[in-house]
Amino acid sequence: MTVVWLTFIISEGDHRLSHLDPWVREHLRTLRRCLGRKVATRDTTASAFVSPKGMFQFGHGKDHRPDLPQLKISMSVLDPIGLLLATAVMAGNTADDPLYLPEIAKVRQIARMSGLTYVSDCKMAAISTRAEIVARQDCYLCPLSAKQMPEAELDRLLEPVFSGQSKPAEIRLPKADGQIDETNEAVAIGFEYTVEQSATDGSGQLHLWLERRLVARSQAFAETQEKSLQQRLARTVTEINALDERKKGKTLCLMKQRRWRLLKRSWSNIV
Repeated sequence: MTVVWLTFIISEGDHRLSHLDPWVREHLRTLRRCLGRKVATRDTTASAFVSPKGMFQFGHGKDHRPDLPQLKISMSVLDPIGLLLATAVMAGNTADDPLYLPEIAKVRQIARMSGLTYVSDCKMAAISTRAEIVARQDCYLCPLSAKQMPEAELDRLLEPVFSGQSKPAEIRLPKADGQIDETNEAVAIGFEYTVEQSATDGSGQLHLWLERRLVARSQAFAETQEKSLQQRLARTVTEINALDERKKGKTLCLMKQRRWRLLKRSWSNIV
């Protein structure tokens, strides 16, 4: 299970368990040949015998199985060597947002220094968590969820780009020595801006700081999304055209109803 998961992470650049099962389904034959044994999608999860009041509790799971008890394990590692600094085990129904500050406190106690940069997912973007990190003179790097960055706000930021008033900068990956070759193909385009933030930390003290935000568009991800959209549109058009074929037992009313459903689905794909 560990080998398959690491292979998925390395090949796809993605650690999310919710994306692992579809990947396994697409590569079952290859995995079976490489591992020399039969592989099924259910082999990417682990099972345990649990008690009702134990650590394993029902909660939201990335494998979309709310009927299975689970637990949560948080880990803090030192980048780039991946050295494990702290870990904690919680019940499966524990919310994610409150887990970050206790782990950060453990790391701070181990490191005994400020000025560290904490990198995590959007769950760390809660304003109270960011304020506490700033209060300790540390930095944070995380994506913003739709709650912190509503779609209307993102549209407002991108409007000058779409209208041609501003041009995003090209983003290139640095080499092993940290230098950037401007002749290399850009992996993304984007721009940055700053936002004034204010929030109280755990002690109730108000903090003011400037937050640097980056807006980026991955070229590879955009191409994948566009390809997927074109495939869905082509499939929808094929199904719509097939409705014109007169078949035995197909009434005109049913044909019109199905055509309307397909048109609605194609419009939702475009949106």
